[in-house]
Amino acid sequence: MNKLILLFLIMVLGIASSCDSKKYKKDLLNQSVSRFKNSITPIETASFIPQENKITVTDTILSNHFKFKIMSSANMDQAILKQNTNNQLTKSLYYRKSIVKLQLYYKDELIFDNDIDTAFLKNNTNILTKIGKDDLIIRDLNLDQKTFITNKKAIYFSINAYNPNHELDFRINLHIDKTGKYTMHTTKSYPI
Repeated sequence: MNKLILLFLIMVLGIASSCDSKKYKKDLLNQSVSRFKNSITPIETASFIPQENKITVTDTILSNHFKFKIMSSANMDQAILKQNTNNQLTKSLYYRKSIVKLQLYYKDELIFDNDIDTAFLKNNTNILTKIGKDDLIIRDLNLDQKTFITNKKAIYFSINAYNPNHELDFRINLHIDKTGKYTMHTTKSYPI
């Protein structure tokens, strides 16, 4: 009987000591991992969107006496930075701003000649007050085909813009009549 009690006490002490060592091993592992994370230098990656400058020119003559030319390219000197940090890795994405120039002619007379950029949008819409003044990137400028078919005395363009820091896309309508007067309004804004 004494041997059984002695055996039981040894067993209890063995179980208790093994539990403490598991906890101790887990603490050692956590300390080792944190020392490793602190010992390595942070890794930073940088990407540019777009990586290279691509110039596109659209030159179109329409049946209602309008003619337009759209020239777009990336501004290689200006970009909006968006950073994501995860542990020791920092990803920096540089979204280059666009340069979009629109020239519109009516009966071979130049009626509209502007750069469609953040400054143009800032002066003509209230969209930038909602999301930050310089955070928009113009993605493209296109003729709105649906309104062109129904309205022959004016021309409609859709401006697609993106805010990388808020991850929002915007569609802005630009309406220009045959005298060159224009109005703008936002038709859609949606998260990506």
